Amino acid sequence: MTDFCSTSYLYVNGNSEFLENIKTGIEKYGLNFGGSRFNNMCPDIYDQAEVFFSQFLSTEDTLIASSGTLAGILFNSILVDNPGCLVFQSFDAHPAFKNPLINYIEFHNFERLKEIILSQDPAILKYIILNSINPSTLNCINREYLLDFKQFENTIFIIDDSHGLGIIDEDGQGFSPLMRRLGLKYVIISSLAKAYGIRGGIISGEKSLINTMRNSRIWGGASPPPPFYFYAFLKSQQLYKDELSKLRNNISFFKNMIMEIDIFKHIDYFPVFLFKKKFNVSTLEDMDIIISSFRYPTKNDPLIQRIVLNSGHQFDEIESLVKVVNRIY
Repeated sequence: MTDFCSTSYLYVNGNSEFLENIKTGIEKYGLNFGGSRFNNMCPDIYDQAEVFFSQFLSTEDTLIASSGTLAGILFNSILVDNPGCLVFQSFDAHPAFKNPLINYIEFHNFERLKEIILSQDPAILKYIILNSINPSTLNCINREYLLDFKQFENTIFIIDDSHGLGIIDEDGQGFSPLMRRLGLKYVIISSLAKAYGIRGGIISGEKSLINTMRNSRIWGGASPPPPFYFYAFLKSQQLYKDELSKLRNNISFFKNMIMEIDIFKHIDYFPVFLFKKKFNVSTLEDMDIIISSFRYPTKNDPLIQRIVLNSGHQFDEIESLVKVVNRIY
């Protein structure tokens, strides 16, 4: 069965070279490290990976968390301890960023957000939490709207870049280069399970902010992801670049094949194609093709149906998918 639903965009979990790096990492570090990062026996591979991400994203410091979700929860913990700041949150932010102890100001568009900020004391520190790309709706950061926020001081964008990191921008740096070009202060929070295919999450930004979280009970009390993942990650940088090139070829091939049918919502550079109306997935399953079809983030939420491309897909597999979809529509 051909899988068009996994968000392992660079398909390293099916790559023999990556799996060999995983194997070597296990031989070197074992299957798990169950201690705290404060433990004197903690492997230094975590430090090496954090330095890499800081350089890659052009930030002052980076912290590895057990998962992307824990990274969001960890960031929220410093907001609870800083009640004097204002926190603006996009209506579609990941559940990890929602905490009943924090008085969020929710916004649905940047125009409304700008109006609210203009009504606030400019001296107050403001955090703006939003997705770089929401893979369930394909809402994404708009460069033109962000330009308007250069006028605001004491404003830091908290970007959930879980679906941008690794595949967006020329080298897969996600939305960090855009924020840097616009001259905006930002923190990148991301899962590493999507494009990179490994366990864990990161928070990357100003050193003072990262140090606050690095000294927290939540971070110190949690075990990090298994170290062999980060060994494989650091050893696989050329592989990731090669797979990103393949992914972009697959996106272009698929887009060229669906030019005549107007049934998808999509973004030019992103490997997710959202059905505009309900689709009978059983027809595809009868042809040994499976697409993403589920309710998120709870079983009571609207049904999301989408095609997700990855770098491992072959042109003939994509062509077979498009032929079936064309026949149905």
